[in-house]
Amino acid sequence: MSIELQNEIHMRMGLATVIADSIHADTGDRITTYILPRFPKVLLQELNTHRQYSSNAASSRAITITTFIERVKRDPYIPAFTKAQKGMSGIEDNDEQFQSDCELEWQVAMDEAIERARAFHQLGAHKQNANRLLEPFVRVPVIVTATRWDNFFKLRCDAAAHPDFREVAIAMRDAMARSEPRPLTPGLWHIPMFDESMAELTLCNQRLVATARCARVSYANHDGSVSSLDNDSRLHDRLLSSGHLSPFEHCAEAMIPSLKVDCKNFDNWQSYRAQLEASL
Repeated sequence: MSIELQNEIHMRMGLATVIADSIHADTGDRITTYILPRFPKVLLQELNTHRQYSSNAASSRAITITTFIERVKRDPYIPAFTKAQKGMSGIEDNDEQFQSDCELEWQVAMDEAIERARAFHQLGAHKQNANRLLEPFVRVPVIVTATRWDNFFKLRCDAAAHPDFREVAIAMRDAMARSEPRPLTPGLWHIPMFDESMAELTLCNQRLVATARCARVSYANHDGSVSSLDNDSRLHDRLLSSGHLSPFEHCAEAMIPSLKVDCKNFDNWQSYRAQLEASL
C-alpha cells in the first residue's frame, strides 16, 4: 500500500496525516507538518502544553453559531469513558453497559448545550460566547509543525496518557514512520499545503499560499480547495498587518548551521514568521 493511500485512509478515519515532511540535508533535523482532521477541541489545551510546536486550530470565535452546531451534530466528540480512581488517569474499561450509560449522559449534556447555544443565538449573543458551550462536544481540524517529536510520542503514546489523545498520537507516530522526508539543503523551504497548483509559483507566492491555507484551518477550507492566489494574498496581507502570525510558522527554511541564527522553536529550520519578525 502506498504512503499516499495510507494517509488517505487515516484522513478518512479522522486521525492524522503527514502533509509535509522534510529533513535537513546537513544536520539531519527533520521537520514534519500534520493535519489532525477531527481533533477533540477540549483536548487542545493538552496539545498546546508542547511549546516547541507551531499549531493552528479551528476557532470557536470564527465559526457561526449555526455552523458550529451543525458541526457538533454531524461529528460529535464522544470520549472513551474511564472509571474513577485516584490520580489523573481513570481506569480504562470496555464494560459495554458502563460505556453506554456514560454516552447517554454525554448525549443529554450535548443536547442541552446545543439548546442553550441556540437560545443565546436568539438573544443576539455573539458566536464567541455561545460557541463556548459547545466546545466539549466538537472536533476541529488542527495543523501542527515541529522538529522535535520524541518527547511528545513518549508522553502521549504512553498508557498514562488520555485515551483519546493517545489514539491520535499513535496515529501520528505511525504516519511519521511511514513517511519519507524530503532532503533539503540550506536555503530550500519546507512548505506545507503544497500541491500541483503551486508548482509554477515563485517561492514568495508558495509561502504566501501555504500560509493562507494553514490560516484557513481557523474557519473553513483548510485543504485550500477553493483558494486562489488573489484570495490567499489578501488573507496573507491581512494576517500580517493585524499581527496574527501563527499561520506563518509552518513554512520554514533549512539554515546553514554555522550561522547560528535564531530558529525559535525549531532546530536548524527558521520559520517564515521568524524571518519576518527579524526583518521588522
